[in-house]
Amino acid sequence: MQIKTDRLYIRQVTDEDFELISLIWRDWIPAFLRDNEAACNGLCHKLWEDMKDPVTLTGIIFLRDRNRFCGRVNMQKIDEEVPELGIDILREYQNQGYGPEAIAAFANWYGENRHISKIKVRVTAANAHSAHVFQKLGAQYKQEDPSFLSVAKRLTESLPEKRETIMRDLSVREYILKLPISYP
Repeated sequence: MQIKTDRLYIRQVTDEDFELISLIWRDWIPAFLRDNEAACNGLCHKLWEDMKDPVTLTGIIFLRDRNRFCGRVNMQKIDEEVPELGIDILREYQNQGYGPEAIAAFANWYGENRHISKIKVRVTAANAHSAHVFQKLGAQYKQEDPSFLSVAKRLTESLPEKRETIMRDLSVREYILKLPISYP
């Protein structure tokens, strides 16, 4: 995989990219876990193993002009009729249009190569900015994602003092995005 836009290039993740990908995960790990270094490291290694699952295709995003790592984009559940797109941009590169540019390039490349016409995206309810980005790209709200409710319930039972934070951080909304995405 080699995808280029005016400002970005995306290549497939390799076994040597763990440290780069870990930067992304540490950027968004919920506050109630971030303070626990052992839990944080454990979660990063678990996510790395999950990412290597054959039903996930991950690309890492670089700025073309500076060859700087700025994020990752992936397609999960590629064996399903409607796969799921995920993207993370490092905080220092957010709000500069890199997210929508990477989403459109990667999703259109994937849709063209796999002959699919729509993808699913899930966004935490607390992340209004990401929801807005996907909506600008044409995503239509579908539902609250029920798969995270059981996880949230278990966590709130074990950490009742963190209930409000856990529910805010784990509530997920699902959207459908039709391909190809039109992006300037």
